[in-house]
Amino acid sequence: MGKPKSNVWTHAKRIDENSAKCNLCNETISAKGGNTTTIKRRLVAIHKIDVDKADATTPSPSITGFLMASKPKLSKARSAEIDRRIAAFVARDGRPISTVEGDGFRDLITYIEPDYDVKSRATTTSHIKRMYDAGSKSLKLQLSKAKYVAFTTGLWTSTQNIAYMCVTVHRLTPEWHLRSAIMQMREMGEKHTGQNISVRLAEAASEWGTAESQISAAVHDNGANINLAMDLLDAWPDQRCFAHTLQLVISSGLNIKAIEWMLGATTLFCHV
Repeated sequence: MGKPKSNVWTHAKRIDENSAKCNLCNETISAKGGNTTTIKRRLVAIHKIDVDKADATTPSPSITGFLMASKPKLSKARSAEIDRRIAAFVARDGRPISTVEGDGFRDLITYIEPDYDVKSRATTTSHIKRMYDAGSKSLKLQLSKAKYVAFTTGLWTSTQNIAYMCVTVHRLTPEWHLRSAIMQMREMGEKHTGQNISVRLAEAASEWGTAESQISAAVHDNGANINLAMDLLDAWPDQRCFAHTLQLVISSGLNIKAIEWMLGATTLFCHV
């Protein structure tokens, strides 16, 4: 090992190539390959020392050591739970996975839990995949026990002009509580024909182990393509969305000349 050059080593001592010990609280800190980033973050978060500032001073070791002595070391179980919660945060809030490698996010986690090592994008991705596998297994089990389920489905296009098809499943528990879950939301690159939509819906039901006899209703909008898809899925009871139907009625009514004149007269009267 070479001679330490960073100001960090005024407050810490190397143990080996991958770890160091804080002189203030005797905690062992990761310093892989001589990297001092983790040590710097800990000094700022716990001891309020910024070694990059020329006037950085060291507080009394005895007081700091006393304050740190009551804080338990990070256990493996807690570290694993933080892993899980960070993965859940990324998934549930729709955050980019690269969030976990951002300096601001890492500084925040270091301040909250200095002994925790934030995982990489690859590791976080694997955590999210495991969460999905566990969640889908649980949902399949719940659907297998349901006597009846209902689907809602629709297609939409993202700001990147990518088309997606979403299928949501709804069911009642034995206690009569309504439960809903997104079964899948997948890119639909093929043409949005009735035939292609019917195939996607049938594949979704099959993938999630839902029998046709369980399907009480498939709710959809009034598009000609989805109407054709439901005609092709003859065994599926379907119901057009009431809200969408009402919207079409109102929009159509507003285009009637007599209605247009009446609204125009009302506007004129309000300005008099």
